[in-house]
Amino acid sequence: MRTKLMWLQIAALALFCAALFIMLLPTLRGLYYRMDTGRAITAFNSEVARLRVQADAREKQEAERLARQIADYNAALRAGGQTALADPFALCTPSEPLPELTGFRPVLGVLCIPRLELETPVYAVASALSLRRGAALAADSSIPSAEEGTHALIAAQRGGGGSAPFRGIERLRPGDRVDFLGPLETVSYRVLETGVILPGQTGDLRIAEGETLLTLITTHPLQDGEERYIVRCGRLE
Repeated sequence: MRTKLMWLQIAALALFCAALFIMLLPTLRGLYYRMDTGRAITAFNSEVARLRVQADAREKQEAERLARQIADYNAALRAGGQTALADPFALCTPSEPLPELTGFRPVLGVLCIPRLELETPVYAVASALSLRRGAALAADSSIPSAEEGTHALIAAQRGGGGSAPFRGIERLRPGDRVDFLGPLETVSYRVLETGVILPGQTGDLRIAEGETLLTLITTHPLQDGEERYIVRCGRLE
C-alpha cells in the first residue's frame, strides 16, 4: 500500500512539473530568443565598429571590397529583373546566394524601429531558422543601401514560437522612422504607407527606378497568416 502511494505521489509530481514547464515554455522561449538576439547584435556591432574606424590599411581595403560587393549585388538585381522575387514565407532559396559579405554572414545588419522599441538582427537568407531568430532579407531583393534604385524586402514573424520581432507592426504610421544599421552605413527611412497583399503579389515589392525603398513584410492576419501585411518605407533625406 505504501509503495502504491509513493508511485502515485511521484506521478502527481511529474504531472505538476510537466504542467509547470508547459506554462513557462513561452517565457523561457522568449528569454532564449532575447539572449540570442543580443549576442547576434553585439557581434555585428563589433565588426561594424572595426570596419567603420578603418584603423589600418587592411581594414580600409576590406571596407572598400565590401562596398563593391554590395553595389555589384544591387546592380545585378536591377539588371536581372528580380526573376526570383517571391513570398519570403514560402522559404524560397535565392537563385544566386548573397555575396560573402566579409565576415557578416549570416547577419547582414540590424533593423531599428523606435516606435516599436525594436532592435533585431537581419539575417542574410530567409529560412525557417532565421525567421525564428529575427528578421531576414527576402530572396532577390536589394541589400539596404542609400543608393537609388534599391528596394530591400525584410521579413519577420509577428507571432508563433520564435522571436516575433514584428509583433505590433500595425502600430506603425506614415512618417515613423525605420533605421537599418549596415556594415558600412546606417540608412534611415520613413514609413510611407501600409497595406495588405496576397503572398503572390510582388508588384509593389520590386525595385523602382530612382527610388530608395525598404518594405517590411509579415504574415496577416495573426491567426492564420494567409495574407501579407506590408509597411512601405522611403529613404529619409
